[in-house]
Amino acid sequence: MNGGMALRTMVKNRTSHEKNAAGRRGFLKSLAGSVIGSIEEIRGKPQMSLADLGQVPDDVIRIMVPVFNEFHPCRISDRHLYAINRKTGEEEMIRVLDEAEQMVFDVLDGVRTIGEISRETARRFELDEDEAYRRTKSFFIYMAQRMICLPSQAHREGADPA
Repeated sequence: MNGGMALRTMVKNRTSHEKNAAGRRGFLKSLAGSVIGSIEEIRGKPQMSLADLGQVPDDVIRIMVPVFNEFHPCRISDRHLYAINRKTGEEEMIRVLDEAEQMVFDVLDGVRTIGEISRETARRFELDEDEAYRRTKSFFIYMAQRMICLPSQAHREGADPA
């Protein structure tokens, strides 16, 4: 009986240690990101978090190219979006997609911009271009804030949007 108790304690302690190590790695990544962001701010390059993506002007969002984040995999089944835990393989259903969102998800190819995707959405679903853009942008921001899909590169002030 004591052997069983020791085994559970040992497994519990190992799990706690692994969680602490993962927490430290996450902290160090976060710290490194903050330091790099601060250096860029000092160099005169404004920084913004993904949580603030909704504050970005539409002309900038329209030229963003969304790409899937390999560190936060997901899948769709029967218009249900599932986030996949890379370590455990467990899936969590996080959203039921409408037809337009399903199409947006299907055409995310790392090449097309949000503007191009929204025009395709307008054409396929016979939507007003402003409505199609609003819906495409909203879904992109939802995915970005969950780290599933991200802008492929940062916007640079004065860059040619073409």
